[in-house]
Amino acid sequence: QVLIKQGKAILEDVPAPVVAENEILVHVHYSCISTGTEISGLKTASVPLYKRVFKEPHNVKKVLDMLKDKGVSGTVARVKSKLDTGYPTGYSASGIVLETGDKITDIKPGDRVACAGAGIANHAEFIAVPRNLMVKVPDALSLQVASTITLGSIALQGIRRAKPELGNFIAVIGLGILGQLSTQLLKANGVRVIGIDIDEKRITTALSLGMDRGLNSSKDNIVNEVIRFSNGYGVDSVFITASSDSNDIINQSMEMCRRKGKVVIIGAVGLNLKRDEFYKKELDVLISTSYGPGRYDDK
Repeated sequence: QVLIKQGKAILEDVPAPVVAENEILVHVHYSCISTGTEISGLKTASVPLYKRVFKEPHNVKKVLDMLKDKGVSGTVARVKSKLDTGYPTGYSASGIVLETGDKITDIKPGDRVACAGAGIANHAEFIAVPRNLMVKVPDALSLQVASTITLGSIALQGIRRAKPELGNFIAVIGLGILGQLSTQLLKANGVRVIGIDIDEKRITTALSLGMDRGLNSSKDNIVNEVIRFSNGYGVDSVFITASSDSNDIINQSMEMCRRKGKVVIIGAVGLNLKRDEFYKKELDVLISTSYGPGRYDDK
């Protein structure tokens, strides 16, 4: 299994998971690397612990509560143990079912399945997956392609949230893998799509796959160009598939929208909204919950 320790990805031998009554044991054939999410995890893991605490102040209370309960030495030992152990990475995989829990009736050993879930569909030889986070793979589909299921699910849930209609104008901010998938799904819905990124290669790739127009946010006035693209009215929706701590992206998205438009947040961005634009246009700001319905159901 691949584990993240102190800013590095390492390979270790670990015990195979034990299957619960509503889980399936899967022998993984392929797992998909989500570069943006996993590189971010590597960078976070390399930051000294005290800096992480200041960057994530909500963890301060947890540490203080632990100090009260276990004392200084106990807290230090527990934190050090957690850091030394490392943590799993990966959330999209495919493989063959080896064993099923007692409550599983529609899946059997030998079935080909695609699996999702952070901390579940890991980069590992064997994974235990709850029934709501896996699906059978059609015979015509390879396990290699099926291993990308989580990325496709995330993009698809963003489409569901926006409910695009034939002929809509939609802007996609961030043309990484999720932006590329979102753009293609939107085109399949009969939508006119303008994409925005700082990487010319990503823009070129999206254009070659059917995107109508591309903008480089480091060169173009993206708000003006998006409004021009939508015949002066503003787009019906903006999809944010970028990752940034800045609040500029969410506020620029609102400026790009027409009245009563939608901003769909798929990536992780700053959310300090400028109320005037939001209020004046009566916009809807929608959060897309990762892989969609069932993602956070109990096992």
